Amino acid sequence: MTLHEKLTAAAQAHKGTELAGLLQWAALHIQAQGEALDEAREELATEEAERVRLEAALHTAKLAAEAAVRSIGAALMPPIELGRDMVAHINLMAAHGDPDYIKGANSCRHIDTRSTTKPRKAKTAKEGA
Repeated sequence: MTLHEKLTAAAQAHKGTELAGLLQWAALHIQAQGEALDEAREELATEEAERVRLEAALHTAKLAAEAAVRSIGAALMPPIELGRDMVAHINLMAAHGDPDYIKGANSCRHIDTRSTTKPRKAKTAKEGA
């Protein structure tokens, strides 16, 4: 037996008194609150179903966007790693007298970047002036 049924039975037992009126009001109030709760639960279930549907659509859109980005990236050329020419840096640092670049009695560790293999003639004091 539910609370609503118990209140209705008690109201019938005290028919004609103020207690019966109060019990009937309580029964009607509980019934109205139950109907309001049922409507709220139904609305909550509808909103939950809509949320799940939107989440699924968002997930599908995300996957499609990621696939589009991957296909665009696949069409591009892959990056090429180029070597770095450090000769200019080595020669510059040696010319400034950095001890890491000074080699033996020479003033610097110079890297010859000429395309020919002929050695240079050593400069004499007369030629350098």
